[in-house]
Amino acid sequence: ISDTDEGIIVTPGEDGCLLGDANGDGAVDAIDALLVLRCALGISGSEEEMLAACDMNGDGKINTTDALLVLRLAMNID
Repeated sequence: ISDTDEGIIVTPGEDGCLLGDANGDGAVDAIDALLVLRCALGISGSEEEMLAACDMNGDGKINTTDALLVLRLAMNID
């Protein structure tokens, strides 16, 4: 993720997935943030499956911080 004068630019993750795209539909939106939050809370999803696309802060785990970062990205908030 990089912040430029033109807005936030998201680049593909290590395995080619779009960073923040939890459901793999090619876009980062509020649904992705909800999926990351549900995974972080242990409600659904697998952390291992989502790790490459949704570890927004690069700490090696999916947590509520990642969910917040995905939501901010989806809403185009710096």
